[in-house]
Amino acid sequence: MPTPLRVAIIGGSISGCTLANGLLRHDHLEFDIFESKSSFQERGAAIALHTNALAALRHLGLDVDELLREARANKRDRLQTIVGCGEHKGKEFMETIPGPWGAGRQQLLAELIKHLPKDRLHCNKKLVAIDRGYPDSSGPLLLRFDDGSTHTADTVVGCDGFRSKVRQLILGQENAANAPVFAGFWDARGLLPTEQAVEKFGIDIIDARADQLTAVVGDGSFILSGPIDNGQMTFINVVGTPPPGWDGSALKTELNREHLERAFRGWDERFVKGIVDCVMTSGPGVIFNQWESAPSPKYFNGNICMIGDAAHATSNWLGQGAAMAMEDCAVLAGIFKDVKYETDFQLVYQAFDQVRHGKRPEMVIEQSRLCGQILTGQMGLDPAAVANNNTQAKRLEILSFDIGEDVIAAQEAFHKLRDEARRLSKS
Repeated sequence: MPTPLRVAIIGGSISGCTLANGLLRHDHLEFDIFESKSSFQERGAAIALHTNALAALRHLGLDVDELLREARANKRDRLQTIVGCGEHKGKEFMETIPGPWGAGRQQLLAELIKHLPKDRLHCNKKLVAIDRGYPDSSGPLLLRFDDGSTHTADTVVGCDGFRSKVRQLILGQENAANAPVFAGFWDARGLLPTEQAVEKFGIDIIDARADQLTAVVGDGSFILSGPIDNGQMTFINVVGTPPPGWDGSALKTELNREHLERAFRGWDERFVKGIVDCVMTSGPGVIFNQWESAPSPKYFNGNICMIGDAAHATSNWLGQGAAMAMEDCAVLAGIFKDVKYETDFQLVYQAFDQVRHGKRPEMVIEQSRLCGQILTGQMGLDPAAVANNNTQAKRLEILSFDIGEDVIAAQEAFHKLRDEARRLSKS
C-alpha cells in the first residue's frame, strides 16, 4: 500500500477536529492536529447548529444524531425576537423562525475528538514558520514550532482562528488583510443552571424553561438566551454597541458591572440585575470584541490553505462561524478523496478557492453585520420599521443551505484542473 500523504492541521478547535473527522474515511491520507494551547478547548458557552451545519457534518460522514445525543444538545423549537425596552417593549421584533440545535462548545469539541487517534493530537505546538520544499525545492513542507520542534507534511490546512498564523504565511507577513477588523460590537457571556435562571430573571421576558432561543432587542444592546446540556443549563449572551472612547483594537476588556448596567439602562430592573449578576459571576470575566476578517485576495498559497475563521471570520449574529468552517471542511474532504500525489494539493486548493472564495462566506459576513446592526436597535425599535429589511427571509436562506452543490462543484473543478495539468505536462 502506498505511503499515505501527510496533512498537517493547525488548530485543535471545532474547525480542525471537524476536518480531521472527515479525513478518517480516507486511507490514503494521514493527519496530525497541532494546537498552540495546553489542551484542545473552545471559547464560549454555546454553539448553534443550524440546518446548513448539520448538512455539512453529514457530508463529512459523521453520525449527526449520535453526535447531538452525546454532546447533550438541545433542539430549540423556535427563535423568538422581542423588544426589551421603550414604547414597543414586549412586542415581537421579527418574525419567529425555527430554532437551531444548540450544544455546549466544549461538549461538542469533546465528541469530535472522541473518534480521533490520540497519537495524532498535539498540544503546546505554536506554529512560527513553514519552510517550503524541505530539504530541497521539490520536497515536502517543514513546520517549525515555538518549542523548537518540527514536523514534516505534504500539505497544511490552517484552522487557527481569526488571528491565524497560517493566514499570515499565505498572504505574506506584511499584508494588511492579515489583521481582523472590529465588527462594531462587544459581547459578554454567562452560564447558570436553568432553575436559577428562572429565579434570577423571572419568566416575563425570558422563560428559561422553554425549549427555544430568546433574543431581546434594545437601544444599542441585545440579549440572547437558550438551553444547553439537555435543558439543565441556560446560557446568556449580552451584546452591545461600543460607547464613546471604546477600544475597538483590544481582543478583550476587563468586565465591570457599571458598563453592563449602562448598556441596559431603561430595561426592567429585576431582569437586568439578574442578567448582570449572571454574567459577572459565571462568565469568563471579560468583554470580548467581535471580529470579522478583512477581505482576503485568496484562501491558499501553493499547498497551504486556510478555512473557517482563519479565512473568513464573521461576527456572531447569524450563528454561522462554526457552520462556515463545517461547510469548508465538507468541500475540502470531498476533494481530498481524489488526491493521489503531493502535487494534487495545490489543485485541490485552487478548486476550493474557485467555489468558496469571494462568494458565500463573504456574503454571510456582510449579512451578519447587518443583522447585528438591526438587533442592537441601530435602525430603531419599531417592528414595523425594520420589517422592510426582510431580515428573517435572508437569514433562513443562509441557514437552510446545503453544501452538497459546492462539494460537487469543487470536485468537478479539481478534476478539470488536474486534467489540464496532465495535458500540459505531456505537451
